[in-house]
Amino acid sequence: MMNKGIGESFNNLRYLLQSITCTSVTSLGPAILTAIGIAGECGPESSVIVCTDGLSNYGIGNLEDLKTGRVSQEEIDSFYQSLANYAKEKEVAVNLISIKGEDCDLETLTTLTEVTGGNVDIIDPFVDSECALSKSVTAFAVATNV
Repeated sequence: MMNKGIGESFNNLRYLLQSITCTSVTSLGPAILTAIGIAGECGPESSVIVCTDGLSNYGIGNLEDLKTGRVSQEEIDSFYQSLANYAKEKEVAVNLISIKGEDCDLETLTTLTEVTGGNVDIIDPFVDSECALSKSVTAFAVATNV
């Protein structure tokens, strides 16, 4: 799928997104890191779309660890800032789609979009999920490495 443009792969991406099932684990840190690495190999002006309905609660970048005191806000901010810097270095825009009413700590995650020129969309899955996905995959990145 990586060798096709978004126009050729949109329907397949939509199908894959709709077939995702919940397993009660949200491992955003490792997933975002991996996605940036893969997208970065596809060339400049690539993008990553992070769709989440919950708080990162597993692996590196685990935001639930803030509640238990295992990590500090500074450590979490530093981790997501380093992901944002890595994406900017790779010229990858990070877009974030979150579900309305769900807690995913957008305040922390928006560092990724702010640094890379990506978008943040909060959607109501019963109203506008396809619209947000379409917007994210068709958005034109003006610059990612400035």
